Amino acid sequence: MKKEAFEMAISRYLDDEISPEEFHELEEFLESSKEAREHYLEFVDLHNAMDLEVSLPHLIHPGASNVVPMDRILKRQKRRSFIQSALAAAATIALLGVLFKLVNVPEPEALLSFRVTTDSAFSVTHSTVFEEGEAPEPGTLAKGSRLKLTQGVVELTLSTGVVSVVQAPADLTVLEEDLLSVKEGVAWFKVPENAVGFQVSTPRLLVTDLGTEFGVICAPETLDQVHLLKGEVEVRNRHGLGNSELLTGSGARIAGPAGRLKSTTVRPNVFLDVLPPCLPHIHLSFDSIEDGKLSVGGTHADAPDITAEMVPSAEAAISDRLVSGINGQALHLGGQGDFVRTNWSGFSGSRARTVSCWVRVAEGAEFNPNLALFGWGSHKNEGKWKMHFVGDEAGRGRYARISLFGNVWATALSPRLDDDQWHHLVVVSYGGTSENGRPDLAIFVDGQRRTLTHHNGRNSQAKSGEVNTVVTHGSADPFLVGKSVISQEQSFLGSIDELIIYDGALSNESIKELATGNLPTRSQH
Repeated sequence: MKKEAFEMAISRYLDDEISPEEFHELEEFLESSKEAREHYLEFVDLHNAMDLEVSLPHLIHPGASNVVPMDRILKRQKRRSFIQSALAAAATIALLGVLFKLVNVPEPEALLSFRVTTDSAFSVTHSTVFEEGEAPEPGTLAKGSRLKLTQGVVELTLSTGVVSVVQAPADLTVLEEDLLSVKEGVAWFKVPENAVGFQVSTPRLLVTDLGTEFGVICAPETLDQVHLLKGEVEVRNRHGLGNSELLTGSGARIAGPAGRLKSTTVRPNVFLDVLPPCLPHIHLSFDSIEDGKLSVGGTHADAPDITAEMVPSAEAAISDRLVSGINGQALHLGGQGDFVRTNWSGFSGSRARTVSCWVRVAEGAEFNPNLALFGWGSHKNEGKWKMHFVGDEAGRGRYARISLFGNVWATALSPRLDDDQWHHLVVVSYGGTSENGRPDLAIFVDGQRRTLTHHNGRNSQAKSGEVNTVVTHGSADPFLVGKSVISQEQSFLGSIDELIIYDGALSNESIKELATGNLPTRSQH
């Protein structure tokens, strides 16, 4: 809230003229800022003193008329203007005091330090403009500092001993030594005994620690959640009825409508409690199939809830689909409709992503080039994300291609992949637009970035500049291996191993490391 709006809102509140909407905005602003609360109390004291001073001469005798004289009305109006002017003057004096402090501002006290996992992308801003050498040290945040994490994971260590691990996309601000605002993110907290009373504020919840380990989940257009993993927390809905509740031992609540708190299932596996070695990811190793199910690992928040089911064809039993791979077992698809179906919708919109796998295709293998090695999204409204192999203009060989909406694709016409050898294949979407106006994409084969040829076909001129994967439309298919559309009769022909989907764009160095056969930690946190 801007200074002028803040002053007028206080004035209207004290005169009992504030609207419900304006009162709600004022209440939120006061709750989020200790400095605003201090100024508010100063204004109230000033208002009360002036109100008493102006009102005393006009006390009405019990026998006086019920008709209010016009001169009294005019004096009341003058009184209101006088108070508003005085409040504005007080705010100006307070502002000058702040400016005076800036002239001799000491080096800001770091309230927390942070470190990020490899290939994370983040930015840090401060509430105050510092001179050179006065800003907080790199890797630290002071009061009012804001950290926005667009991909990756950050570990926070507060000066009080509180430890937190936050997954992107995240947006957090340090309000006080014991108060952290989390506007967006999946965040885990562990609070030592000496820091009891630590608070986390989300757009809809205020969580007060009472000696605990807990997590919060908040994202735009969703209801905030708190998950108590051990200990005690007090949780309050910041809106409407403002319901509050004490959780003990274990429990989870959602910030329901009208200020209520709704019970939900505790999901400890959603939260990371240590900084992972790489970007959050989903991992299919294809080492075993039990009752038709493949194991799903990884550190991404969605991983614990993902199921992967082998859908066989009539040509071979499920057990025959496991062959010797680059690391343990691999999955062999026969091209006759056998594929892997998951319940995961995939990353949507232009969100950056990396998919890594090992693939082996027999020389001269015949298969439909439209059939995907993997994919997800909607084909009907030009919102798909698909990886498949195609031939060159002469129809020879098989080459890697990323296919998007309509007839928009990018192909690496080197090297040829159908040589009956294992190749490491990585496709990346960086989430933006390249200098030529095309989607910023990359294909790596055996650790090397390959030159792409682009094609923009029908209905693509207005959309060719960005990736826009649609996962919520009724026509959208979930993440599939061997197909990108469940209804297709045929499927991919070849073998695949160590399939990993990363939440974000890996660096060239990390991709080269994967091509050596090194894998991320397989534990599921």
